[in-house]
Amino acid sequence: APSFNLPNVNGKMYTLEDFKGKYLLIDFWASWCAPCRAENPYMVELYKKYHRHGLEILSVSLDHQQAPWVKAIADDHLSWNHVMDTQDVSRGMYKLLCGIPHVIVLDENNVIVANGIRGKQLDIKLKAIFGK
Repeated sequence: APSFNLPNVNGKMYTLEDFKGKYLLIDFWASWCAPCRAENPYMVELYKKYHRHGLEILSVSLDHQQAPWVKAIADDHLSWNHVMDTQDVSRGMYKLLCGIPHVIVLDENNVIVANGIRGKQLDIKLKAIFGK
């Protein structure tokens, strides 16, 4: 998977290499995206279900303003790692032409094993990976 270097809420930079060795779900979203916000409770449940088995989530926000992004993270109880892509770098790298929300699952070596799945399909894929 193409890597990127993006800041979290506190300015700490993250790359995909920071998560190597774990399964990583990259969730492209934005605070202003109603379908993304509607999907967030489901993402919280998936994180609770699979995090102890080795799943990490990195939410990549396509917001351009920090305040609404930070508020949405708190309001939706999103307890995993978050970065903001104000320059749409990741959108171009991952060719997110269909819009958001968009989920990509990477294996321990940062190889894409699922792309563009959500909802029940995502749960089925994670169940197959973790055997749970």
